[in-house]
Amino acid sequence: MFRYGRRNSVPDDQVQTMVIAGHQRSGTTLMVRLLNSHPDVFVTHEFYNFSAVGIPFNEHMREVRTAWRDRPIVKVPNRFKRMGDYANSAMFVHQYRRYLKSIARDAVDADAMRTCLHRIAPWARVVGDKVAGYVMKLDKLVQCPDTKLIVIYRDCRDVVRSSLEKAHSSWQGKELGDRLATPENAAQSWVQAIETMQHHREHVYPLRYEQLVNEPRRTLEDLGALLDLDPDKFRMTMIRSDRVGKHKRGLSADQIDQVIQVAKPTMQQLGYL
Repeated sequence: MFRYGRRNSVPDDQVQTMVIAGHQRSGTTLMVRLLNSHPDVFVTHEFYNFSAVGIPFNEHMREVRTAWRDRPIVKVPNRFKRMGDYANSAMFVHQYRRYLKSIARDAVDADAMRTCLHRIAPWARVVGDKVAGYVMKLDKLVQCPDTKLIVIYRDCRDVVRSSLEKAHSSWQGKELGDRLATPENAAQSWVQAIETMQHHREHVYPLRYEQLVNEPRRTLEDLGALLDLDPDKFRMTMIRSDRVGKHKRGLSADQIDQVIQVAKPTMQQLGYL
């Protein structure tokens, strides 16, 4: 459905699930694009199915994001027209509902979702979903068996700069924009995300954004080993190193001081100060 040309189906017992999480503006979008550039990966964009585990089918379908018209759930590879994203998203929601209903019994669990996603993308060895906010739901996600939890994190100052920019543009008037509209609030939110990641460090795969963009080959080799994927099949050319340190041009000295007052201990732990 989402890949063109003939592809062999992967045996069901060789398919694994994966979740991409991280504080907003930490690189989760880059991660999902990078992973979906691999021919053996199928990851949805903000479908929210992993935050609706352990509940009956009808309730599960009310919790997931089926409104694909505002932003696609499935984004086709390469540079197809955007209409392809919308058409694929509509088909995906239809098939997900149909297949999951036939699979799930008392409640929708991670295994049922894996089986369902594999039916939709039978060529994929890795299936999953990307939602930045999953990082705040790790208490629940760590209970999903055999699910790789990838948490990407980034320098708090760059996260705050990008969050403030969004809060005064596309996030304006939305709950997320209101919540991250000041340097202090955005920094505190980042600290909370990092603390949640560290609390579950035995169950997650932390990925440093700066390492990804500065050492892409090494980072992708490690990621390939984690997911049992050929690292040479990731499209490394989509990684840009000029995204590191953007706070130097986007935050004032006072704003940087406000961020450090809130996040200094956590930034020091991670080597950012």
